[in-house]
Amino acid sequence: MTRPRAYSYLRFSTPEQAKGDSFRRQTKLAEDYAKRHGLVLDDELRFEDLGLSAFHGRHHRVGKLSEFLAAIHQGSVPEGSYLLIESLDRLTREAVVEAQLLFLNIVADGITIVTLADERVYSHDGLNSSPTDVIVSIALMIRANDESLTKSRRQRATWADMREKAAAALRPMTRWCPQWLKLSDDRTKYEVIEERAQVVRRIFQMALDGMSPYLTAKALNEEQVPHFQGKEWQTSYIVKILTNPAVLGIFTPHIDSREGGKRRRIPQTPIPDFYPSILDDTTYQRVQALRATKSPVHGRAAYKGVPNIFGGLATCPRCGKRMILTSRNAGVRYLVCNGARSGKGCSYHSLRYQEVEEHFPWQVGDIILDYPVDSSEEARLKALYGGYESELDKLREQIGRLLENIERAKAPAPTTMIERLRHYEHLKTQAERNLEETLQKLSAFTGPILRGKLQQLSAAAQELEEAIKEARASATPYVSADAPEPVLAARAKLNGALRQLTTQIELDWESNLGIIHWKSGGTSSFHLTAKGMFPES
Repeated sequence: MTRPRAYSYLRFSTPEQAKGDSFRRQTKLAEDYAKRHGLVLDDELRFEDLGLSAFHGRHHRVGKLSEFLAAIHQGSVPEGSYLLIESLDRLTREAVVEAQLLFLNIVADGITIVTLADERVYSHDGLNSSPTDVIVSIALMIRANDESLTKSRRQRATWADMREKAAAALRPMTRWCPQWLKLSDDRTKYEVIEERAQVVRRIFQMALDGMSPYLTAKALNEEQVPHFQGKEWQTSYIVKILTNPAVLGIFTPHIDSREGGKRRRIPQTPIPDFYPSILDDTTYQRVQALRATKSPVHGRAAYKGVPNIFGGLATCPRCGKRMILTSRNAGVRYLVCNGARSGKGCSYHSLRYQEVEEHFPWQVGDIILDYPVDSSEEARLKALYGGYESELDKLREQIGRLLENIERAKAPAPTTMIERLRHYEHLKTQAERNLEETLQKLSAFTGPILRGKLQQLSAAAQELEEAIKEARASATPYVSADAPEPVLAARAKLNGALRQLTTQIELDWESNLGIIHWKSGGTSSFHLTAKGMFPES
């Protein structure tokens, strides 16, 4: 007669438990029971969830227990087999309904569950003939879930207390900190690792210079700049740095929440001055404003060899389509309307790019002086911001009144009232998001952020002007994409500075004027070439 097969399921929820006696104890109990009861302990399909909690049910959704359940359904684990576990809380610590469903489904599939600590046997026929065993299993599962709930609440309370004390004293809670910092030897403060802080500052500067996160990571890898974790630089890691307020010294604590078995981290009230600041606020806000415009330099245009200072911005004054660079006559480059070039109705005109690039940089000073400070766009954003604030206040009042009505209701609140509350909460979330986005855009047109952008535009123009002078002095070709490195880098910076401030630049060949459309509203003009710039003597 073939002996029944037994399968051992080992589980403990933390790595620390793996270092202790848990693994050895559970393994020996399974081996001893199988030997005494004539079972064949399967060595090939031993299932171990080392470090997965049974409280949230991850072990039977993504852990080895999920593989065991799949093996049952596939027939790899035959009916009549035994599942050996130390106790029911090793199988599950979920709420009683979910726990009982898991337990009964395994038994209903013809698998006998044995709890090794008390050697209780739960089988399909046994539970039907002795229903009290079901009641016992439910009681044990309730106790396991209550223990986990109590432990979870205590841990949350401990962390909340630690956060409050840390916020009040501005002292470290743990060794964990941003990777450009380290905990001091006396564990009383965080200290800056200056070499890493310099890398972070450079990443922010590269963003202001118009480089995308992808190309920033690429450049750091090519230069073999050491990664903080000993890996290669990745786009996602660059984005995390650029959006992390910890560079300003701000710590944002989080709490964990579980919804449908999925973990969500919910940010709490930020704590300023918790970490040492490694970046000035103006630089950080300028980068956030640049990212909020959703028009940073991407793809080929983000390459340090941007071939056109007006790339992505130049438009035709007749049809509004983009003006692009083309080459003809032995590599001479021209700006032409893409609509005319592709035969889509616009008339064909061209501007010699070299003349435009040579004349634009030294006009930037006058363009900045002509910047329209009191713009209609700023006024529009301020009005929009005020409207969102009023909408938010109104929604808060409506939610407050609705909550009072729900609390006063003697019976459970009607479904319509609950649905209305959800609707108001959704509108409130949307209004808060709109308010934040509008504030971000508004900040891009006022105060030190705007001054910083205009200063960057001026510096980039001067850099390109000097780079062109040096190239001409050495008789080095500089118009093509194979121009000297200083010209390529300066072009990219100037293009990035223009993208931060403008929506489009019309290049009107008939009037010989370029019309800059500022993101903040209003326009400024400049001469495309020397034609008509100076009166004849």
